[in-house]
Amino acid sequence: MNLFGEHISDEVLLRLPHRHFVFSLPKMLRPYFKHNKKVFSEIARLVNDMIVAYYNQITGKKIRTGVVLAFQSFGDFLRSNLHYHALILDGGFDENGNFIHIPILDLTEMKECFRRLVINYFKNTGLLSEKMAQNLLSWKHSGFNIDNSIRIMGHDNKARESLAQYIARCPISLKKIIYEPFKDKVIFKTKYNAYFKENVKLYDPIEFIALAAQHIPVLRVRLIRYFGFYSSKSRGKWQEWDHVKKHAPLGWREQNGLEKELEDNDELDDTCDVDDVSHKKSKASWARLIVKIYEVDPMICDKCGSEMKILAIITSEYEIKKILRHLVITGKSPPSVDESLLKN
Repeated sequence: MNLFGEHISDEVLLRLPHRHFVFSLPKMLRPYFKHNKKVFSEIARLVNDMIVAYYNQITGKKIRTGVVLAFQSFGDFLRSNLHYHALILDGGFDENGNFIHIPILDLTEMKECFRRLVINYFKNTGLLSEKMAQNLLSWKHSGFNIDNSIRIMGHDNKARESLAQYIARCPISLKKIIYEPFKDKVIFKTKYNAYFKENVKLYDPIEFIALAAQHIPVLRVRLIRYFGFYSSKSRGKWQEWDHVKKHAPLGWREQNGLEKELEDNDELDDTCDVDDVSHKKSKASWARLIVKIYEVDPMICDKCGSEMKILAIITSEYEIKKILRHLVITGKSPPSVDESLLKN
């Protein structure tokens, strides 16, 4: 999740305003997502096409934008809640390479358009009957909804990274669950939930496992997709598009040897801290992630405070056990080491 957050923030999202959208779907459609692999990609493509069509209609021009879409099937307390998270460029580029800011404020028409597009897709593919489709269209509270209350500025790398982590998170955080062996219950603690009107639930272990199991992703289905400027094919062409390249994130610039250009461009100086990013990139990803999660830098000596260097990476099981046995004997073994596994 942390690596994905870094990837999206440092290498994918252009340094321009974005919005975080949530497209919610009714619970009754869940079986189709569980047993039909095409549904994931087709609904994602439908959302992207709707955004592009909206931009084109508002401006009267052909607009190219960028969208990152992630599907999630869960809500709080592991309840079924089908929705797509989307990080969407707040506008796009016209055919002349000019960026046009297009804020989407009123979602009333878009919500209805989204509902009809999804229902028509399921009807046209034979997954829903005409009667059921009409029934869904008649519901006042159909379960379809769109929210875009969070806006991300182009220079706010922390917000971009946090949102990217959020859309790639697991169905459950281990920090929220406690197993109580005496009563044989799983205690699920979270923030107060307006839907359930509580912040704690008790589950039987089997019930809890069943709830968690329903959110296991479908085999060989991509739940995160990139469209427009953020597709792999388009990112490979950024080098040829000056109007896009000048807004490229620092990680992409580093990969393409454009760091010097960024430093020389005064217009971009206030949107990215070159020194901090360079220092971060100088460390191995495992060490950097340990710092992020545990707030302890494994590359800093706890005795003298100096930065350590990696002299060798040992992958031999025999050598690793030999070193660990020595540390156990000297009383300096790492925490949670099972000494029985070090024999032979």
